Amino acid sequence: MATTNTFQKPSSPPESSDEGESDEFSDEFEDLPTAEKLVSASEELRVIASAEKTPDSDKAVSSELLRSALLDQVCRGTIHGDATPNNLLAEDSEAFLSSLTNADPRRIRTQTELLCQRLGLGRPHVHVNKQTLTSAVRNAATDPDASIMSVDFGNHPFFMRHESWSGPTGWTCRVPRRNTDF
Repeated sequence: MATTNTFQKPSSPPESSDEGESDEFSDEFEDLPTAEKLVSASEELRVIASAEKTPDSDKAVSSELLRSALLDQVCRGTIHGDATPNNLLAEDSEAFLSSLTNADPRRIRTQTELLCQRLGLGRPHVHVNKQTLTSAVRNAATDPDASIMSVDFGNHPFFMRHESWSGPTGWTCRVPRRNTDF
């Protein structure tokens, strides 16, 4: 039944079709990024960081930190990686560490999530705050293994499909993993 108003075009109720709809809880999930994909993403991040006009821009800082965290993840063989003063891959790591004093952790986190999505890695949990940034600059010589930024792919859809369960109400609940190491 179509309704018409003098100010509107004729409208009809929307037709339902199952062709274009996607189920949020579908069994089709993307696979985890492989080591080769992480290494190629690291190379793309190096290009992105070098293409920035100012080396202390949020995008350049995020690219270098994410690059270090991804390669740390590959070396560990886990889904968690840390960027530390010890494993920074920037060409001039001391200048890079000094640029962290002016960096905004919220913008770094946002840029990192966007870069991961752009490179097809999914959306990881990124942990970076002002305290870790400033302490990394101050204590780089005394504590080179202190985490500047951590990237955790525990919320990747690959793991979320194993965490789905139907609760007492019958609704599907998603419980995040606590231990994300293999």
